[in-house]
Amino acid sequence: MLDGPELIHASNPDAVSLAPCL
Repeated sequence: MLDGPELIHASNPDAVSLAPCL
């Protein structure tokens, strides 16, 4: 399953720009 930043990316595509890889 997704966890951490990956979960955020799945919920908010814009988050990818803010947190590319935390």
